[in-house]
Amino acid sequence: MRRVLIISAAVHVAVIALMPILPNLGSRQPLAMEVYAVELVDLPREAPPVEEPVVEPETQPEPEVESTPAPEESPIPENPPKRPIRKVVPVPPKRETRSLEERITDRMRKQDSEKPKEQPEVETPTPKPTSGSTKITAGTVVADYYLTMLQGKITRNWKQPSARFTGGESPTARVSFTVLKNGDITGLRISRSSNRTTVDQSALQAVRDSAPFAELPSTYLGNRLDVTIDFTVTQ
Repeated sequence: MRRVLIISAAVHVAVIALMPILPNLGSRQPLAMEVYAVELVDLPREAPPVEEPVVEPETQPEPEVESTPAPEESPIPENPPKRPIRKVVPVPPKRETRSLEERITDRMRKQDSEKPKEQPEVETPTPKPTSGSTKITAGTVVADYYLTMLQGKITRNWKQPSARFTGGESPTARVSFTVLKNGDITGLRISRSSNRTTVDQSALQAVRDSAPFAELPSTYLGNRLDVTIDFTVTQ
């Protein structure tokens, strides 16, 4: 609808515009050209901007402050008086009013507190001595101290078997051997068995662990010494 209205309005405008021209369409007279005189006029100049006056706020006069005259400085003397120097006297410490016994007691307590705490001694079980006895004899006469030395060394190295290997008895094993001049041994053997293999072997091992011995005494004239030692198990 709007489009139809626009087209109708355009047609009416065109008809109205052509109405002055329609009567002259039948004549062939040339149309006269109208001439217009145009006078050139200068464009007006732009007026300079007008500066608006700036109104400054009124300033009130500051009240006058009466100035007080500065005090006159007193002249500094050339030699000012010296001030007296104070001496600080230390206060002597107060003497102790405690008696001699109290001071000694306090000192003893202080020493006891500074001592490190002693740790309780741990009792170490002492091994039970091995029960058993030995008896040594020699084929020839020799110094007693030498035989005592041999017997003590062998006895210390003898590990006596326990009662379960002896059946509760006290068997005796006899061991024989020969000590050479330099202390070495030879001919180690069981000369009389104890009928307990464990006892016989322990006796032989005791002599082996004790060798070599010290050299034969210089007073001994022979080059070898035959020794016999009995090992008796005691319960």
